[in-house]
Amino acid sequence: MNNKEQGKSYLKQISSQINRYKDVFIVLIKHGFEDLLINIKLKKYISPYRKTSKTGEKIKEEYSRWERIRMVLEELGPTFIKFGQLMSNRPDLLPQPLIIELKKLQDEVSPFSPDKAFEIIRKELNEEINEVFKSLDKEPIAAASIAQVHKGILLNDDEIIVKVQRPGIHDIIKDDIEIMYTLSKLIEKYIKGAQNFDFPGIVKEFEKTIYKELDFYIEFQHIEKFRGNFLDNNNIYVPRVYKEYSTSKILVMERIIGTPLSEIEKFNDTEQNKEIAINIVESMLKQIFEHGFFHADPHAGNILALKENKICFLDFGMMGILLPKYRQIMADIMIGFMQKNERKITKAIIKLSENKNIKNEDRFELEIYELIERYYSVPLKQINVAELLNKLIKLVISHNIKLPSNITFLFKSMMNIENIARDLYPNINMIEHIKPYAKNIIKERMGIKSFFKNFYNTSLELFNLLKDLPYETRSILSKIKEGEFKIVMEHKDFDKFISKNEQISNRISFSIVLASLIIGSSLIVLADIPPKWNDISVIGLLGFLSAGIMGFWLLISIIKHGKM
Repeated sequence: MNNKEQGKSYLKQISSQINRYKDVFIVLIKHGFEDLLINIKLKKYISPYRKTSKTGEKIKEEYSRWERIRMVLEELGPTFIKFGQLMSNRPDLLPQPLIIELKKLQDEVSPFSPDKAFEIIRKELNEEINEVFKSLDKEPIAAASIAQVHKGILLNDDEIIVKVQRPGIHDIIKDDIEIMYTLSKLIEKYIKGAQNFDFPGIVKEFEKTIYKELDFYIEFQHIEKFRGNFLDNNNIYVPRVYKEYSTSKILVMERIIGTPLSEIEKFNDTEQNKEIAINIVESMLKQIFEHGFFHADPHAGNILALKENKICFLDFGMMGILLPKYRQIMADIMIGFMQKNERKITKAIIKLSENKNIKNEDRFELEIYELIERYYSVPLKQINVAELLNKLIKLVISHNIKLPSNITFLFKSMMNIENIARDLYPNINMIEHIKPYAKNIIKERMGIKSFFKNFYNTSLELFNLLKDLPYETRSILSKIKEGEFKIVMEHKDFDKFISKNEQISNRISFSIVLASLIIGSSLIVLADIPPKWNDISVIGLLGFLSAGIMGFWLLISIIKHGKM
């Protein structure tokens, strides 16, 4: 591209952004948010569009603020609708009336031209349609803001669907996100109290999520991982994805015939409903507590019931990751509720929070206790976990405790799954299903393998600390030597100083040897090297015994010289 073409492209981009700002201003004024634009110092930019303010005043009288926010997002199109849908999963950030409105947002748009869809498929695969597909329907079976879906048959007679990305959607989303960043920064700067919500941070989180959804190859990887996790599970079916026909803009996967759980009127058999409900709950608990990789947007429309009461999840664009430490914390929360232990729950929530310093921890613990008391006389099998989690989230919000977004998505996924399961089978006992998963995690944490693994990791950290100590000390001494900072020193009893320095060096060397012995022994124990005593490697045990003797000797030496 030459300079002239680059200039034209840049001007076109600027023109597009200006027009988009105009659209945003008009829609906001039309729905009664002119005062917001004035408060964030945009009055001089919106003057040409203020003729719509009369409409805005009328709408303000007829609809609540929350309804008007939803209407704004609907009118501004795909990016803003996606943003609203994502934020509907953040009850920790938004008030409940707004959450209710955002849940009404529908990601349904008119399909784009089939010819354009086929052109994208040809370009992405670098092959003609008939060289890959025996047949491919021109009319899409579904259309959304980011993509539309066509059904077809491969040359080997496999029935498939092809998800094709909407042309130009990347540029539309890019422009809209830039506008979101601008508005969020102005809101944070000029609106009192907005700093508490980190609006630019929320937009950044949305940007990461939406760009992941735009890359269909990431969705392909999600499906492959999910499929691998449930490969040996007879109750869950995950569609096959065709890697050779999938790119960042198209996704070819097995076509699944089933009944969406949203069509609840079709589920009339109580025993069948019970089995499906149990399969749904068990699948989600496995995702959370065993795999640490979960569907972050499960709803009745993207879960199918198949033959023999198997279930199939669809739409893997949005997935959550739960690190092992978070799985343990989630287990602590669940066990805490089962044991009615407010202290355990409080400590777990603090570990989860991004802001570790809670202003009034005692008050928070008291309110956790009061929450538990409400369920004290309720049998465990009758406890509605979704309701309990919802109250817990409200309590967390009231204390300005900020949870990682993945945790809020996790809570929301658990709540959605329970609600879906209860719609099918109202008597399902969530606690009974959660209990074994939570207990297994606690058991693993207390097991001897976990102990040695943690001991090994801690020893390794200690070893690295001791190993780096001479370098760090040398670095500090070099800075002192170069005069980068001044230290006033009095060289009294310099000989004693040298002697003490030698003593410290000897102890450091001794500690390094000790740490090495501990790490080596841990590796031997974890490797299950025979001979064994009580299922533990004898060589490893001898190593720990030697390390214990050396450690005791070092401790006696320190005590003897009067320095701990």
